[in-house]
Amino acid sequence: MNNENVYIIDALRTPLGRANGRLSAVSLSGLVRMLLEPFVEKYGLGKSGVDEVIIGNAVSAGAGQNFTRKAVIDAGLPDTTPAYMVNNVCASGLQAVLNARQAIVSGEADFLIAGGAESVSHMPGLVFKKRHDVKKMKGLTESLMHDGLWCSVTDRWMGLLCEDMARKESISKKEQDDYAFQSYQKAAQAAKDGIFSDEIIPLRLGGGKICREDETIRHGITREIFDTFESAFEVRGSITAANSAAPCDGAAGLLLASGPVVQRMSLQPLARIVAGVSVAGKAKDVFRLGRKAVTECLRKSGLSSSEIDLFEINEAFAAQMVLMQRDMRLPEHKVNIFGGDIAMGHPLGVAGVRCLVTLVHALKRKKKRYGLVCACLGGGGALATLVERHGF
Repeated sequence: MNNENVYIIDALRTPLGRANGRLSAVSLSGLVRMLLEPFVEKYGLGKSGVDEVIIGNAVSAGAGQNFTRKAVIDAGLPDTTPAYMVNNVCASGLQAVLNARQAIVSGEADFLIAGGAESVSHMPGLVFKKRHDVKKMKGLTESLMHDGLWCSVTDRWMGLLCEDMARKESISKKEQDDYAFQSYQKAAQAAKDGIFSDEIIPLRLGGGKICREDETIRHGITREIFDTFESAFEVRGSITAANSAAPCDGAAGLLLASGPVVQRMSLQPLARIVAGVSVAGKAKDVFRLGRKAVTECLRKSGLSSSEIDLFEINEAFAAQMVLMQRDMRLPEHKVNIFGGDIAMGHPLGVAGVRCLVTLVHALKRKKKRYGLVCACLGGGGALATLVERHGF
C-alpha cells in the first residue's frame, strides 16, 4: 500500500429533511457537527484527529464565518484541525472528496474527512444595495434561487436549461414521468426494507425525538398523480415538480485514508477510489455533460462501461437521466437501484457525495466490485468518481 491508493474507511449521512421540516431547527454548522460526531466517536478522533476536514456547500449565505471550523470544534475534534468549505454547486461535496484524494495522493495529507452539507431551511433572503441608499431597498431575493438554482452564465433557471435540452432531444413528459415514478418506487421500497440504515446517522432532535429515516421520501405515490402536476418553468413545458428533485436539508461524508494509515491503524476500508475527474463545457449544455464525465472517468480507470456494476447518478431532473441512459445504454438494473434525488430530495451541494455514500454501501450489500458516481453542476460542468469495493 502507498499514497497512490486512497481508501474510503467509512461513509455516512444524515437523514434528509424537507425544507422547513424536521431538520429546520438544525443550523448548517450543526448539520456538519452531526455528520462529524460518529466519525470522531467510532475512530477515536478526539485525540488523534485528522489532517483536515473539507466540506462542500452550495449556498452558505447566513451560515456564519467559517462554519466548518465551528462544526469541527463542536464535534470534539482537536482545535488544531484545519477545515474549509468548497463550493462547486451541486458537485460541492463530491469536489471535497476529490480535493481530499488529491491531498493524499500528493503526500500532503493521509487522513481526512470530506463531505457536504446544505440547509435549505436556513437560506436567507438577500437585499442588493443600489448606491448604498438603504431607504430605496425593496424586496428580498431568495439565496436558494439566486445562488443555487439560477445559472449565472446563461442568466436562466437551471430548469429552463433542462427544458431546452429535453425539447432538442425529443424527451417527452411521459418518458420523464415514467423515470421519476420508478425512482419514487425504488426509494420507497428501499426505505421500507431498511436499505439506508447502514448509511444514516440517527439524529437526536428537540423533544427527545430521534430521526432515523429520510423525511423526503413520499410513500404511496401513484402513477396517475404525475398527470396532475403542471409545468414548473414554462407554459406547456415537460418539467414538473413530480419529475424533478426538490431542494432539501442534509449532510453526507467520508473518512478517507492512505495505505500506510490503513496499515498502521488496522482499518478495514469499504472501498478504494480508482479514478476521479472534473469536466466542463458550455453552460447551456450542463445536462449533457454527465456523459462526458463518465466517459472520461472510465478512460482514466481503464475500465469499460460494461464492467461497472452500479451507477449512482445525481437526479436533478428526470430528463437528464433519460438522455444519459439513452446515449450510454446504461442497464436499468444498474442505475440508482435504490432511487435517486427525484424521490429522496436534492440537498444541493451534498447531492454528489450523498450518491457516493449510497453507492459504497450498495456495493457492499450487493457484493459488487465497481461503482461510478456522477453529478452535473451549474455553470457547465460535471464530476465523476469510480470506486472499487475493498476485498477484490
